[in-house]
Amino acid sequence: MNDRENVALSELLATDFDGTWGKEAEANEGTPVIRSTNMRGGRLDLSTASRRVLSRDTVARKKLLAGDILVNKSSGSAHLVGASVLFDHEGDEDYVCSNFIRCLRADRTRIDSEYLYLALQSPQFKEQVFGAQRTTSGLRNLKISEFKNGVLPLPPKTEQHRIVRRVTECLSQVEEIAILRENLIKEGDALLPSMLNETFVSLEASYKTAEIGELALETRYGTSSKCDYDETNTPVLRIPNVARGFVNFCNLKYCGLSNSDLEKLALRQGDLLFVRTNGSRDLVGRCAVFDGGTNDTYAFASYLIRVRLDTQKMRPEFLAFFLNSTRGRVELDQRRRTSAGQYNINSTNLRSIAVPTPPLSVQDEVVEELESRQSTVSALQVAHTETSSQESALRDAILRKAFAGEL
Repeated sequence: MNDRENVALSELLATDFDGTWGKEAEANEGTPVIRSTNMRGGRLDLSTASRRVLSRDTVARKKLLAGDILVNKSSGSAHLVGASVLFDHEGDEDYVCSNFIRCLRADRTRIDSEYLYLALQSPQFKEQVFGAQRTTSGLRNLKISEFKNGVLPLPPKTEQHRIVRRVTECLSQVEEIAILRENLIKEGDALLPSMLNETFVSLEASYKTAEIGELALETRYGTSSKCDYDETNTPVLRIPNVARGFVNFCNLKYCGLSNSDLEKLALRQGDLLFVRTNGSRDLVGRCAVFDGGTNDTYAFASYLIRVRLDTQKMRPEFLAFFLNSTRGRVELDQRRRTSAGQYNINSTNLRSIAVPTPPLSVQDEVVEELESRQSTVSALQVAHTETSSQESALRDAILRKAFAGEL
């Protein structure tokens, strides 16, 4: 890439503009609007674009063309601000982007759209414009004028096309690895419930069942008091702290609770925590056993339900495994309700779920065996997840070489 010049992004655009939002449309009506949630990992998913009521004039001015580049302007996460995707859809239906997205349209007399898109992904460009972020009301925002001041190498069009072909060839191999890894993780997610199901189908055939309400000492909702990051207060577990069958202590928030509230809400080892409401159907009913943590005292938030079992009747780990099995998920799914776009399960419905009740000695044997299987599956998933950072580093290395003239 010897025959090149460095040119500001602003000089390489035919136009650029913010998207729009409009009013909510009826199902299958209105104009599809692309949001940042449709832009993940450099991929554009049009299947979940939101449909909005927009005027013909607005659609005519804002409609996207194949080759447009969509840049995320605002997010609570720094790494998502400035993230972009290439709009390559060609069809009868017009799409627009939301007001949180900036559309960049290349001046194709000077620069190829795909070359421009790849150049925006390069570490060299990102290093220039990372400082173009501003924070307001907890959100990070992209300052467009500074973003457009970033400079890009501009070789002749024939060289641009060669670079696009070479980078696309290299990145496609990385993408194949990423897809394989994602599929293996999904298979792992499906494998454990299936293994659990075999166990509990057998147990149901051999032992009586009892409802959770008969096995529980109490069920309780958590605190609805506002939480913050003041670590002098009591740590409060929330929905993100109940994931993949375990309680984690990441990104904790804290709440100043009275002694009487703390007496009711303090968690004990062996308490089961359930997600009771969420916009995602699959997350509602997700559960895990609280095993202590590093603090003396933890409380829990209102979107969780705590079930405290009579451990002389039921081991909490046994119940958690049952509810994470295919059979348990069916029971939870039958009890979920939806309201205002949120899925919910209440304590009454939760208490009505019937569970096989073998002797405690059998429960302990089952838990030991299932924990061993769970550890194996989790270790495989962790190993595959860790390769994600290696894939990201490989992408960056390819792009850095390409736009340094070394590929």
